[in-house]
Amino acid sequence: MPEARAEHQLDGARAPDSMVTKNGDLLLPVDRIETIRKLSEGNKRSPDIRVLVFERLAHVEDEYPFLPVETLLQFFYGDGRCNRFNHTLLVLFPLGILLAFITAGWCMLFGRVALLTFSFLMSDPGLAQNEPVDQTSPARFKFLPGSLRVPPLVANYQEPRVGLRKQVGSSRMKLDIGSTLDLAGYLLTSDGRQQLRLGADFFTYALTTSSQGLRLQVDAVDGVFGGHIVFDSRGESTETACRLRLLHLSAHFLDGHFDPGTDTWKDGREPIPFTRDFGELLGSHRWTGRTFILRVYAGFSYATLVRPDNLQRWGALCGAEISSQSIIGPVFEQPTSLYIADHFSLAGIPQYIGTNNLEGGMKFGAWDGTGIRLYVNYYRGLEIFSQYYDLRVESWGIGFALDFW
Repeated sequence: MPEARAEHQLDGARAPDSMVTKNGDLLLPVDRIETIRKLSEGNKRSPDIRVLVFERLAHVEDEYPFLPVETLLQFFYGDGRCNRFNHTLLVLFPLGILLAFITAGWCMLFGRVALLTFSFLMSDPGLAQNEPVDQTSPARFKFLPGSLRVPPLVANYQEPRVGLRKQVGSSRMKLDIGSTLDLAGYLLTSDGRQQLRLGADFFTYALTTSSQGLRLQVDAVDGVFGGHIVFDSRGESTETACRLRLLHLSAHFLDGHFDPGTDTWKDGREPIPFTRDFGELLGSHRWTGRTFILRVYAGFSYATLVRPDNLQRWGALCGAEISSQSIIGPVFEQPTSLYIADHFSLAGIPQYIGTNNLEGGMKFGAWDGTGIRLYVNYYRGLEIFSQYYDLRVESWGIGFALDFW
């Protein structure tokens, strides 16, 4: 059985050597017979599988010289007389362990630096400098600091609230369930006029189209969750605030949109995967007069993920709110305000279309606190519910909202 004397792979770093095959050049008939007889056994000289010699192992092409499986096979299960062992494993194995230790060390160092930085920012500067601290001054860091520093926008439907809006002349209703909370606060000044707030926002609003007995037929729902960061600076009669919200919105059709009689979706409109992950940056300014409170605001949003992909990523919003407690006066010993609010938004579907919501009504309770609002509104623009994102609507509505902040 003549054997080629040339290597099959001459230019590789691990070109096999044809000289290491076993019994390759012997011309003895006995050897031929033994080779044929034991071909299925792979020239096994011993029943112990660990001493197996793979037939013509030296001529197997090795295009992946750093593959660890092949290297381990040669090292642990090969025959030392029949293999030219590559020392790559001996180099890569300790390097891998060293790299793992270095990575873990950097992670621990980064975590420690971040923890120390956070502790320094949350601590009182006087303590950091070993100076006496005024015991009457408030703590810089507050967990659950209390009422919202910047209340939700009154006429913006994408704000956490609890309430109901009934469309005039139709059975359609919008149900709101949600809440927002400031989880932590940090005083930038000792008098508390400037603060940072970190909070969470979870809310959903659903469309009901009819009712059967005592069960509402819920057609569509939008769910939103995320958080906010607020900077707020207050003066004697003014307040300037900046709010950043990071939110995820997804929209769905529910059983109220499905017709079980025909086993089809109503109006031939099937569910679509609607998603929007976006950030919204808003700036506002508020004036507090003797008989009124006025807030104006403007901002923009950008979505990092949109589905369908023809939606525009950029959006804009602006609006104003004015309220007065001096027109009616207290009701049941609670301050009562008349108010009017307008919210305008711009969204691309893909062409940009403006939407306006004008709302007016009465609130029982402090304007910036917990209370009940009764209102009438006029809405014109894109449909609120995102499964109908490409439809334009116009309607009047009446409703109420329970403010918990």
